[in-house]
Amino acid sequence: MGAIDMAYPKYLLGAVLGMTPQMIAFTVIGTSITDIRSPAFIISVCAEALIVLCSAAAFALYKRKHKDNHSGR
Repeated sequence: MGAIDMAYPKYLLGAVLGMTPQMIAFTVIGTSITDIRSPAFIISVCAEALIVLCSAAAFALYKRKHKDNHSGR
C-alpha cells in the first residue's frame, strides 16, 4: 500500500487488530462514566493505561533497535 509497500488486506487487518482494544476500553469507559467507582470503569481505565504504557515501551524499543545515524534531523 503506497509508500510502505504493504498489501491492503494486511494493512486493514493490522489496523483493526490494533484499534480493537482501545475501542473496547473507551466504550466501557463511556458506558460507566456516571459511576467512576464502578469496577467496569476502573478496570477499563487501567486497561487503557496499560495499553498506552505498552505502546510507549514498544516504540522506545523499536527506536533503540533502529537508531539512525542522522540524529541532526
